[in-house]
Amino acid sequence: MQRSRNRNTALAAAIALAFGATSATAATIAVTSTDDNFHASTCNLRNAITSFKVGALQGSCTMTGTFGDNDTVAFAPALANSTITLARGELTIAGLVTIVGSGQTIDADYGSRVMYLNHATVTASDLTLTHGYAGGTGRGANGAGLYLYNANATLTGVTISHNFALGDGGGINLQSGFMSLTQSTVSGNTSVASTGGISAYGTVVISDSVVSGNSGARTGGIAVSSGYSGGYGYGSTIGSSVSITRSTIDGNHATCSSGPCAGGIFANLGNFITIGASTISGNTATGMVDLVAGGIYVNDSQLNIVNSTMAQNSAHGNNFVSGGMSLSGADYGESFITNTTISANSAIIYN
Repeated sequence: MQRSRNRNTALAAAIALAFGATSATAATIAVTSTDDNFHASTCNLRNAITSFKVGALQGSCTMTGTFGDNDTVAFAPALANSTITLARGELTIAGLVTIVGSGQTIDADYGSRVMYLNHATVTASDLTLTHGYAGGTGRGANGAGLYLYNANATLTGVTISHNFALGDGGGINLQSGFMSLTQSTVSGNTSVASTGGISAYGTVVISDSVVSGNSGARTGGIAVSSGYSGGYGYGSTIGSSVSITRSTIDGNHATCSSGPCAGGIFANLGNFITIGASTISGNTATGMVDLVAGGIYVNDSQLNIVNSTMAQNSAHGNNFVSGGMSLSGADYGESFITNTTISANSAIIYN
């Protein structure tokens, strides 16, 4: 019997070796400097992130543990509530990384985007991403505060504010992947061409958060996008999903360079939006165009709202103007509004 057990143990070890099985490892690096330069004498945030990317310590960074599957960036106690001003462009993260903040502000000083997640899975807390600028072409024009490309992000207690994009997503642009916002704020962001706050192609979960004071040419607050699957008609789009719970979408504005447009939330063709115990208020959309909605614009997408309030939103436009909500099309399922207050919304038709 003992010989049999030994043979089984040896066989299991051989299989694990053949398939490359390893035990999970992880390292933690504590950032000790707010600079953004190449100095052997400091361990700044860029050095810490680069250390994980290349698997070798940069600058004067030291670590506990071993480089592995989910490495962690922390900050020395002396850096609590400090500001890190980027001098060498956006921070790019790949792989699995956790950033445990303690009130740090990462300020791009309008010289670059703040952060780019490229095929990454990132968990971040207690940070502010601000003064990002996305002024390039293609992807370079999107997501001035945070750009996610085939990436996943779990953000808690994170503020993304006062970022500026020439393209889509002044605050955040998600291009395929997953993002959750908990106890977070997306505010005061601007897009020249499209969505001021959050532009999402993927899955987004927002809870106990605020999206406010953002502005864009098509959408002020949140735009939900779909992709093309190659077919025709129903089912030819790959939809996105946004869930909003115990949150406020407030005071966002769309300048409406073309229609359709919306001040608060925009979803067109094959998307799924769920709103619960939330407030959509004070959003505005204005333009000499058709299909203008102050609060929410939804077309051929599924919308479910429960136990929420939609109030004091306003829209000005040419035709098909809705102060609170514009809802049309049912190709992707029926929409439901339950136990929800819709009041004091207004619309003005120019002609």
